[in-house]
Amino acid sequence: MSEHNLKPHFFDYFWPAGVALIGGFFGLYLTILIFFALGFPITFWHGLAFVIFAWASGILAVPGPSSSRKTFQLLLFLIFICGSLAALAGRLDDLSWDGMAVRLETVLALSAGWNPVRDPGFQEVTQLLGTNPYLRKSMVTHAGYQYSYGNLLAAYLVHVTENPNSGKAVTPILMLASLGVTFGALRTLGLGAVWCLSLAGLSALNPVSIYQSSSYYIDAQTGPLYTCLAFSALRLLVSPLKYDGVLALAVSFLSLAAAKTSGLFYGVLLDAFFMGFLS
Repeated sequence: MSEHNLKPHFFDYFWPAGVALIGGFFGLYLTILIFFALGFPITFWHGLAFVIFAWASGILAVPGPSSSRKTFQLLLFLIFICGSLAALAGRLDDLSWDGMAVRLETVLALSAGWNPVRDPGFQEVTQLLGTNPYLRKSMVTHAGYQYSYGNLLAAYLVHVTENPNSGKAVTPILMLASLGVTFGALRTLGLGAVWCLSLAGLSALNPVSIYQSSSYYIDAQTGPLYTCLAFSALRLLVSPLKYDGVLALAVSFLSLAAAKTSGLFYGVLLDAFFMGFLS
């Protein structure tokens, strides 16, 4: 098989990978919230939600025949990438002010079994103060960070790996997702693969995400989600309406709203702008 035939086949997986990652992450986040309401803390088995949602999202996005087999192979690769990034993040301490003062403590508490729905008073804080030298007196009950998109996903990674720093992998994973979504959107404009990869790479490697990638700051996570929202909308504008495009747009918007309060406001603006062009 020639190089010309190999390249399109390889690059066709970028968009499905991005859609699968944001779909799987949102499915995991939603499942954690539902189980909180039912009285259950974060457990290892919550990860099945990521697998199921990522697989379902990938099925819609993977092109051509044998989509189930291709999606399964893609999912195995994405799980390996997520695990590798979590292992890498686990070797780096979060020395940021906001991370040490609030977010790290929140993530550790959630990963250790705190259910904020059933125990809003955060009574476990006295037991957690000795688990990390950076922890301070709890501010989490006043900030509402316990339901944040990034914090819940990070708490799951910390719970699985038993490493207080591995949760920071949420940011680079979202950066990879934005790379795939942006690449897929640019391909619909008829640009070459090299141009698409270069522009998508520049978009994914935004300065805020790079600067905060070794911390629990949420601005590093909202950047890739804004990118996913904008470019999934672009893809819908320039290509026929498909389920995977609608799913990417909806999940990006909901994830952005769950990640930061201002994300809801700017997400509505972007969607309104998109609907204006669509009409």
